[in-house]
Amino acid sequence: LILVRHGAVSYSGRVGGAGDGLNTLGELQPQALARRLSERNIAAIYTSPLRRAAHTAEILAQFLGAPVREDARLLEFDAGESRETIRKRALAAADEIVFSHTGQEAVAVSHSDTISTLIGHFLGLEIRDGWPFALDHCGLSVLEFEGSSAVVRTLNDTAHLEGLAL
Repeated sequence: LILVRHGAVSYSGRVGGAGDGLNTLGELQPQALARRLSERNIAAIYTSPLRRAAHTAEILAQFLGAPVREDARLLEFDAGESRETIRKRALAAADEIVFSHTGQEAVAVSHSDTISTLIGHFLGLEIRDGWPFALDHCGLSVLEFEGSSAVVRTLNDTAHLEGLAL
């Protein structure tokens, strides 16, 4: 399972607003990521329904030719939601995606806290208000599943973004 944080955002006044879209750099980042992933056989791209994630997924799909599927379990955390609730929904989404594409690779485009929660779970870290790692826009993290367990193969790899700036 390839986890991707959405591209860089033009904020509408509130960081993390539902209508926030990608800025110019945020549109270039998934193109660079798609070039990197082009040698892989991506079966599907799953995305949070929030605009910035969905747009990132659409750009990836244009280059990779994989279908895009929205999954509300990949949404960013809601202020009224506990960390445990985020963990449970993100884990359920990951399990279903992996089960649906056994022996294949799939991409999940989501948000920093949701992806961090998944990674933290598989690293065996306790749930808390923050994680000891950061995830960059269009950073690539990879979970390799074997049965019901997973290992974190890659964490926030941004090599595909080197030299990309406005």
